[in-house]
Amino acid sequence: MPPAVKTGANYCMEWYHYLIAIAGSTLAGAINTLAGNGSAITLTILTELLGLPGNMANGTNRIGIFTQSAASTYVFYRSGRLNLSQSGKGIAITTLGALVVSGWLLL
Repeated sequence: MPPAVKTGANYCMEWYHYLIAIAGSTLAGAINTLAGNGSAITLTILTELLGLPGNMANGTNRIGIFTQSAASTYVFYRSGRLNLSQSGKGIAITTLGALVVSGWLLL
């Protein structure tokens, strides 16, 4: 059994915290790929179990969501379920909107 790891002044992670985090993130990844809203699981684990502040948990969660979305898109494309000729306009508009809003939020 690995020893508990100190991550904060008064916080000590036990071995089962790692198990819960790994199981929860795996479940959330599957839910995000199929239906969405796996963040309800990961944000709870990050804030309540691991003790991260909300803004840091949300930023950390976004990395996983981006990775899952990119992998899912690639798999759908490779299997022929994503037709870029039909979806290209929607993808372009969505990407442009995301860039404009994120740029606006950084001001």
